[in-house]
Amino acid sequence: MPRCRPSAVAILGRRGAKAYHKLTTGVGPLAGDDTISPLVINPRPAGVRLCAKASGQAVTVMREILIATSNAGKLRDFAAAAAPFEVSIAAVPQIDALPPAREDAPTFEANACKKAEHYSRYVKGKYVLADDSGLEVEALGGVPGVHSARYAAEDSPANSSDEANNARLLDEMAKVEDAQRNASFVCCIAVARDGRTEVCFRGQVSGTILHAPRGSGGFGYDPLFFISSLGKTFAEVSPEEKSSLSHRGQAFRKFLAWYASKSENNESKNEAAVAGSAPSSAG
Repeated sequence: MPRCRPSAVAILGRRGAKAYHKLTTGVGPLAGDDTISPLVINPRPAGVRLCAKASGQAVTVMREILIATSNAGKLRDFAAAAAPFEVSIAAVPQIDALPPAREDAPTFEANACKKAEHYSRYVKGKYVLADDSGLEVEALGGVPGVHSARYAAEDSPANSSDEANNARLLDEMAKVEDAQRNASFVCCIAVARDGRTEVCFRGQVSGTILHAPRGSGGFGYDPLFFISSLGKTFAEVSPEEKSSLSHRGQAFRKFLAWYASKSENNESKNEAAVAGSAPSSAG
């Protein structure tokens, strides 16, 4: 069986390689991609890399990615962003039974790093992704910002419900004119391993705040966040369509590009080390 070298095709799979290539080059599908046969992979334990032949090539499937959240809405968003890359998404095992991370930093990035570092200590040797995200409304000076999940809870550390948060936002925006209702969703993703942050990525999308909620999908402030290019709120689109534009989808795709590049570089170094240690065949 040929040795598995994790190129973009190898790491991300057939469809993932197309998406990765477009992401990193801005052009169409990979040359010769139609010669790579799709693989049907049965579920395996997290961290297991699978190798198989496809049209004479060795293909590796990316390991499962662990997300430091039990929020079903966030997991759906990550899964939708991962779908084109044939990547598996899962919450950190038994995350609800673990001590919670303290998300008390003043920025999205700092909170994401704290959370990723905290939960990565419970899954040794594996990358753990954590995000901190929220809504920044211009007319409110960037509020609710890092307090987005507990906006209606005043000074309580506990999160408030989506309905309560939306109600408070509408109340605060009641006298704000349409031209001044600009807002942005921001997401910072931190990647940590064994308690140490490796890298962070940021995504941001702009929209406007409506006067009343629209749509039944999504979560959080999605029913109030209107995207003019779509003519819809985030609560009115499919998870896949949302991930193509969303702050979380942007940040996650940056992570995938980083991961693919890092894996290729590590494999090249390993091959060079093996080649350098091999005995010479010269007489």
